[in-house]
Amino acid sequence: MERRDLRETLLVVIQSVGNRIGELNRRKGEAEGARTSWSSHQTLDIEQEVEQYETQRSRLQELLAGLDQTTPSEIVGLGSIVTISLDSDTETYIILDGKGGKIGDYFILSVRSPIGRAVLGKHLGDKFTATVPQGRVQVEILEVA
Repeated sequence: MERRDLRETLLVVIQSVGNRIGELNRRKGEAEGARTSWSSHQTLDIEQEVEQYETQRSRLQELLAGLDQTTPSEIVGLGSIVTISLDSDTETYIILDGKGGKIGDYFILSVRSPIGRAVLGKHLGDKFTATVPQGRVQVEILEVA
């Protein structure tokens, strides 16, 4: 996995969300033209959906900015793309501040989470035990980009 791939994925998703917002705003304009009770409810529903997409686009843009502000190294830090083994389950994450989640094929590991805090500052090849709400897990840093 390369940073360029993640950046391209984020740009495509941001564009897609922007297109959806534009489509919803066009529908809202059409609904407002009719001025009926039904169109008022439809307008309100569309406004709520636009707000959700705006929030999503803002978060994606923050992720992209975080990715662009970091430099790859062998030390896990904010913006690193890291492949880790957790009790033998392997997954690739991007380390970011804020909420965890998934964008495209990429999982987001928040530095506020127990595993996110545990991997910060670790080096490629490090093996250690981390404490999570469910107990303790064995962690190994397999790749850092």
